[in-house]
Amino acid sequence: MADEMNPRNEEQQRRNGPAGSGQPDTGSLQGFRTTRRRVNEVPEEDLALQRDAFAEEAAEQARARRTGKRTSVKSGSRTRAKRSGQVKGTGTAGKKKSSRNQGGFLQSLGRLTGGKKSATRKKTSDTKASGQTGAAEDLRKTDRKAARKAALEARHARIRKLRVILIIIGALAAVLLIMTAVKAIHRRGSEARAKRAERKAAESAAGTVAVTGKEVLHLSFPRLKMATGSAAAAPDEMTVTEFNELLADLYGRGYVLVDIRSLTEKDDDGNYYIHEVEVPQGKTPLVISQHGLSYAQEDKDRGYATGIELTDEGNLTNLYLDANGGTRTGSCDVITCVDDFIAEHPDFSYQDARGVIALTGEDSVLGYADGTSAECQNVINKMFEEGWLFASGTAGGISYGSEMSLFEADAKLWQDTFAEAVGPTEIILLPDGADIGNRSPYSTDNQKYKLLAEQGFHYYCIDDASGMTWMQTGSGFVRQSMHEVDSYEQYLALMDNGLDAFVNTRDTERKAAETNVSSGEETDSSNTDNQTGTEENKYQEASDEYDEEGNLIVEHESAI
Repeated sequence: MADEMNPRNEEQQRRNGPAGSGQPDTGSLQGFRTTRRRVNEVPEEDLALQRDAFAEEAAEQARARRTGKRTSVKSGSRTRAKRSGQVKGTGTAGKKKSSRNQGGFLQSLGRLTGGKKSATRKKTSDTKASGQTGAAEDLRKTDRKAARKAALEARHARIRKLRVILIIIGALAAVLLIMTAVKAIHRRGSEARAKRAERKAAESAAGTVAVTGKEVLHLSFPRLKMATGSAAAAPDEMTVTEFNELLADLYGRGYVLVDIRSLTEKDDDGNYYIHEVEVPQGKTPLVISQHGLSYAQEDKDRGYATGIELTDEGNLTNLYLDANGGTRTGSCDVITCVDDFIAEHPDFSYQDARGVIALTGEDSVLGYADGTSAECQNVINKMFEEGWLFASGTAGGISYGSEMSLFEADAKLWQDTFAEAVGPTEIILLPDGADIGNRSPYSTDNQKYKLLAEQGFHYYCIDDASGMTWMQTGSGFVRQSMHEVDSYEQYLALMDNGLDAFVNTRDTERKAAETNVSSGEETDSSNTDNQTGTEENKYQEASDEYDEEGNLIVEHESAI
């Protein structure tokens, strides 16, 4: 009993295990420590042998895992293990004991040899992983190159698609702009056509009358004289005031302006035929023109307009010198006076017709030294827009009944001076009552006609007093008679008393003008009465009515 209570006996029992077992108590901390001390008490040479054996066995097991074959521990290893005391006894108890001892021993040995074994496995794993890593790295590099190449190709494909899309968008935008511009042009054209259709409908509402082209009267007027000029109007000159009164008189008589080209028609072979022109009921078609228009520099102080230009509003206006020599603007010639009158009386122009302007001179076009300048072209374009037509009045205002060499030189000079500025011109007003042939139709046998036809002329207007109206058509040409009305008196004589009275009045005035010039009389406002009497007397004389023989039948006190 006393021995059992002795602390030393308790300690011995803990070391030796349960009573009677002869084994240490491995379940307790003290038993574990005792077992570890026993393991640590193995001789160093045995431990070395054991480490070598286990290392060889570990290597063999590693090779077996790689090759998939089973291997057995070599006999030498087992012999060494027996020598080291790993295998003790052959009985059941011995096996158990040996197993327990070996388990503890293996754990300790694993801790001792674990670093070397782990290092070996790590080296093997590193070698294997290194090969695998190198191959994987090469594969990854190849994959990265392929991926970059594929990404670059995809980027280029996207850029190409984007370019195609931008080109398509640009083309669509251009088409849209063109369509918009075309629609705008068509809209403006449609509006203009609609206005003309409305005007035509209004004109035809009261009915129309057809007049053949050969019955249409053609009146041609000169440059107009300013009443405020330094020189008074000669007997055969028309003033601005008189011309405005003349327009009002024509309007009161029911005349409407028509385009000279509407009087005929042309077939595909270039043959012209007389055509009927339709005008509103109660109206009479009329062609007007201005012959010999030239704003020459020497006319600046003679009471004529000195040029033509556009106002800020885009309308045509003339330049002229006032009584004090200052430059002024206003309507003081045929073009601007007709424009003003049509602005007040739109029905005086049938289908936007105006008249024909025959240009002449050698040093300017409409007063501009350079007919192709922007200022001159703006004026010409405005005239075309309004309906004015340009014609040749010959360069020097000479008779084309002259000899051939003089005719050819003048015809060429007109083309060189005006053709580039006003473009192709097909109308010519032959001055001084001259013609380029007899009454027979023109043909290419006529050298003058051949030359003018080659220059593009098709309408030939001749100052002809053989009849009120006359027209002839043929292959490539139209001939029409016109009357050069140089004064208001001549106009009244023609319209009221007929062609003979007109001829007599014109001859009388021309002789009076020639007499004044030859006698050297001054033609200013102070001696107007010495020439033909007062202005009132001139109107009174021109307003008198005559019979067919030229005898006075009715004497009017005053026409104005």
